[in-house]
Amino acid sequence: MTLSEALTKLSAADRAEVEAKLRGLAEQSALGNQALINFHSETRLPDIWPEMLKTLLACPPDPVAIKGAVTQCFRRWTLRGPALPQPRPEVYGRAVSRDRLSTLLFKQQKYGSKQSARRAVRNMLSKERDVVVGRWRNFDLGQYHMWATYNSTPGALGPFDGMPRSAEDIGGLLGLNRSERDQPLVLMEYGLPDQVLPQFPTIADAYSGDGWPYFFRPAPGEVPHGLTMPWPEYESHEVGPRPEVVHHVIPGAQLTARLKEVL
Repeated sequence: MTLSEALTKLSAADRAEVEAKLRGLAEQSALGNQALINFHSETRLPDIWPEMLKTLLACPPDPVAIKGAVTQCFRRWTLRGPALPQPRPEVYGRAVSRDRLSTLLFKQQKYGSKQSARRAVRNMLSKERDVVVGRWRNFDLGQYHMWATYNSTPGALGPFDGMPRSAEDIGGLLGLNRSERDQPLVLMEYGLPDQVLPQFPTIADAYSGDGWPYFFRPAPGEVPHGLTMPWPEYESHEVGPRPEVVHHVIPGAQLTARLKEVL
């Protein structure tokens, strides 16, 4: 069931109220408009709509309140997309700004200050994989859930093989936060434990955080994996949108290669 189909099951009055609130969200900003497009495009969470519609009916007709209510609803639906079909890749890649990674480690109380976390990340960039794993074995590499890419090209060795080698280009192809486009990126390559499945990203995964992303889209139904939404100037890049999955947070023990930094 899609959002449009779910709306037809409401009374005329309730449907008009929900549609008005969704229009208000979309008209507030380009971010809200893209979110509404994605809500209607989502096909992999058929059971979410009754709760979402109930949430919308209960919240006031204010775009800020609507965004907050939807976020709270979606937090109960993260990591509900279907698992990636077999055969699955052995190695996944995560690109994150150096500052964001430092902040993540600081929030885990692995270091006493953000400054010491930044120094530790810079230090790890020069170390071999075994050293990084030894020190970060029990450090989470994400916060709530993790987004990753992989290489679907036959015979490819790593998740970033064939991609440009600049932070700007990688961020553009993966649709990372544009506000961090001038920052170096840390590239992490890792495997998943048997109990952690790579899953299709859904609207719940994308919009369950306080800061909604603009560069996300649910993959079309016929695509065998999620797809990144590149920045507009990268939409026609020869590498194209990259495969994208989401999964439970994994620790540094899963790293399969040394950390790499691109500028």
